[in-house]
Amino acid sequence: MMQHRSETGLALPLQPPARPPEKSHDTTSKWSERRERFRSELFVIWFLLRQPKTPWYVRMIAGLVAAYVVSPIQLIPSFIPVIGFMDDVAVAAAGMAMIRYLAPSHLIEEARKRARTASAHGENVVPAARRTTTIIVASCWLLVSICFFVILYRF
Repeated sequence: MMQHRSETGLALPLQPPARPPEKSHDTTSKWSERRERFRSELFVIWFLLRQPKTPWYVRMIAGLVAAYVVSPIQLIPSFIPVIGFMDDVAVAAAGMAMIRYLAPSHLIEEARKRARTASAHGENVVPAARRTTTIIVASCWLLVSICFFVILYRF
């Protein structure tokens, strides 16, 4: 170990400078934590949608949010690197804010418990979510198409 002399002439051990904490690891863990929190909020939306006690207007909002996030037809396509997922995050955040405001708190807590249990047991709700949202999206497109053809037929 290297030494240097202080002003009093005593030999002091030379300590290497302390390293600053690695920011990339902290940043990665923050993003991972946020991603997991976002994923759990999507599970909460899904379980609120499937809960029979949930009011119809909260179910409608949850269904629209779930349909938009899983739907291949979006304002900004998800295959565009960063921007493609930002609209999903914005829609999910706005939907969750409305759901928190409109839904009874005991239903949200129940859905959060189910979401924690599902993620702890490794339950995969994605196939059921895709099936349900595909039905919702297909029904909406069918309704829009029928309305369009009725309008064209009348004029």
